[in-house]
Amino acid sequence: MKIDFGILAGGDGKRLNAGIPKAWVTIGGQSILSRVYYEIPPLANKIFVVGHDDRRVDILGLGEKSVWVQKTGKYISDLFAIVNSSDADLLIVINADAVLVTEENLDHLVWVLGSFPDCGVVWPAVPIDECFPEAGGRRYIPGSKSLARGNVFAFRPKMVRMHEKIIKRMEENPTFGEVIALGLGLCLRYATRSLKPHHVAERLGLLFGCKAFIAQMSTPEFAFDVDHPKDRVTALEILRKQGRIK
Repeated sequence: MKIDFGILAGGDGKRLNAGIPKAWVTIGGQSILSRVYYEIPPLANKIFVVGHDDRRVDILGLGEKSVWVQKTGKYISDLFAIVNSSDADLLIVINADAVLVTEENLDHLVWVLGSFPDCGVVWPAVPIDECFPEAGGRRYIPGSKSLARGNVFAFRPKMVRMHEKIIKRMEENPTFGEVIALGLGLCLRYATRSLKPHHVAERLGLLFGCKAFIAQMSTPEFAFDVDHPKDRVTALEILRKQGRIK
């Protein structure tokens, strides 16, 4: 079985006040991008990287498995570019700023995807009471205040058949991308508080042209990312507590 990984490293770093792309910002002496890259399990066939400058892949010392994918400037387009680039049986795509992930986390996600053989997409969600208590700013799965959305997706690329019309509208209107992704019907459900996670999974299935599933996982690392300066401090504190940096 061939397994690929992808890293979405196109963030501009503006909310971090970094002055450089987010992926190049360091935490504990290691860049955000390389911190995630070197947690990818050895079983990876290829590691697709979307970022700002392909020369930076060499500068950051990324390994020989890395494959550069041209950044489009839009998150959703970058995600689909990775999916379209992979011909593997399984594909795990993770945000570069999910700096707390571990090799064990990603190995487990591969196993979880394998346990849903009829699903082309699995989106992890972490119960709020299992998230890192010191971390704030988490985002919820639409329709649930008890589940934090994961910064990672698992795909079976050969099953994916993207809904080109909806995807194009999302790309053209990134500010309203999530509203467009949900569609009018689910937005009305959200407004009337009748939206449930299984409705979101059904809509994901429409977008990707395959069955989708939102999987609850006790993996708080998937629900943490670095968006603001305080997140960078929190990541450093947690990594130190875990003994992963001095």
